[in-house]
Amino acid sequence: MQQNTWTLWTVFALSLAISRIHAGAVYPLHVYGVFLVLFLLMEFIYFGIGIPVWDQTEMTINAYSWYSHFLASHYGGKGEKTYADFSEGLFFGDYTLSPGEAMVNKYEHVFKELKLAPGMTLLDCGCGNGQWIDFCKKKGVDAIGLTFSQEQVDEIKAKGLVAHNKDFRHFHEEFVGKMDAVTFLGPTEHTTEAHGIDAESRAFQTYTGFLRNARMYLKPKGRILMATLVLNNFSRTPENMWRTYLLHRHFGGYYAQRETLDSAIKYAGLSQLSVTDFTRDYHWIGQIEPRHPGGKHRIDTSENAMDKLMYTVWGILCDPFVLHRWVYWYTDTWAWHVGALAQTSPISDEQIKKSLSNLNYYLLEAKVKEEEVKINVE
Repeated sequence: MQQNTWTLWTVFALSLAISRIHAGAVYPLHVYGVFLVLFLLMEFIYFGIGIPVWDQTEMTINAYSWYSHFLASHYGGKGEKTYADFSEGLFFGDYTLSPGEAMVNKYEHVFKELKLAPGMTLLDCGCGNGQWIDFCKKKGVDAIGLTFSQEQVDEIKAKGLVAHNKDFRHFHEEFVGKMDAVTFLGPTEHTTEAHGIDAESRAFQTYTGFLRNARMYLKPKGRILMATLVLNNFSRTPENMWRTYLLHRHFGGYYAQRETLDSAIKYAGLSQLSVTDFTRDYHWIGQIEPRHPGGKHRIDTSENAMDKLMYTVWGILCDPFVLHRWVYWYTDTWAWHVGALAQTSPISDEQIKKSLSNLNYYLLEAKVKEEEVKINVE
């Protein structure tokens, strides 16, 4: 049973008790009103006072579990199965590519950047449903995945792949000196929390910790590739505040500033070989693939309909933020936070500059000497 579920049920039980004491009986609308007041009070305690009354890691687990149940397990038409990924594909300027082709492009690019080859070893931190480690295994690489979610571990093992239900923020001695490469393809912004005034300091400590661990896992000349969203441009307008709240309550986590990541990388004993911006590609795949998290808000009820129904019931009973997830989905907040709402062409350079967050690929290696960072924009 999740901590957040116990908290939800406790708030509901208090609402029943307060309603009965105040009204002398249990009236549904009165109970709901009391529940809403208590829930908003807890949100103030979390964001305003900085006390983590909700478990952020569970929010992240439930977000990706929601995607696993409601979105497609593959891209492509009938009889055509390609890698489905909850993050970006890479188009390299050719926006006529299909989502599946862009996903393969992404994996080929990362494979090349890491200088992987058959017989090498890879640790994928935040491995999702195992698409990347599956790609690497087929190329002869000994790949291991780490994920917060036991549900994802079970799915990965059913494919004949290796994954562990382990938090990559923690140090795992069994990997020390054994990896030719370590990847973080999208999970890092979910590893720290937004509550309180010390969120940026907490992000620095978290990033420094898991990057230092990753450096210790590397063999000599090993490499790390981290794909992460960084805070780019935020103003406190009502829309921005509302959508950012939805973003946090769906995914959990916190977008650190570039300067924070640069400092964390340095203090972890790593050098930046390159930093590449792929915000445009990240936004575009959600526009052309309706089953992507940034897609056209379509749920295919013909696929695993009973599973979707049962998961909906579970969400209503056990997930405090189930409503937030559906509102987030249908208000196109995913596309908004990386440049623009739905549109029929790739976002412009100006939209990238104004977007809340940018997607950056950091290629890293153990620090040998101070080097200037090569910055690319695709």
